[in-house]
Amino acid sequence: MNGTNRTSRKKQSKQHRRSNRSNSQQAINGQLSKKQQAILNAPVKFGDEVLVTIHGIGSSGEGVGRVDDFTVFVPFALPGETVKVAIDMVKKTYATGRLLEIVTMAPNRIDASCDLYGFSNGILCDGISRYRARHKLSYSR
Repeated sequence: MNGTNRTSRKKQSKQHRRSNRSNSQQAINGQLSKKQQAILNAPVKFGDEVLVTIHGIGSSGEGVGRVDDFTVFVPFALPGETVKVAIDMVKKTYATGRLLEIVTMAPNRIDASCDLYGFSNGILCDGISRYRARHKLSYSR
């Protein structure tokens, strides 16, 4: 191995460290990345309690709704329901929330057959499977 590769690696390392310093200085100076700006401009914030009308079911069985054209995923919610949600996580294009209250219940909601409903993902999927079987619900794509 010749010394030029090692030298260029050292230079690259220094350049990388300098760019990291400039990135941290940008954050200190108030310049935010596009992702950070998108999260700050989202219509919901962490900890907010919002009303969401559920219009579909996601691939993992959670209810999917929108707040000002911003997607919110809510476990244990069914299409046609209006639910009160506490926002747990906000990402660039979506948020997830915890179901606090069902304001308007879906007319087709089936009562859970197990006392552990809500504590086990398998039971969540079981309830949705029964809902799908009874009402011929299909996943939106």
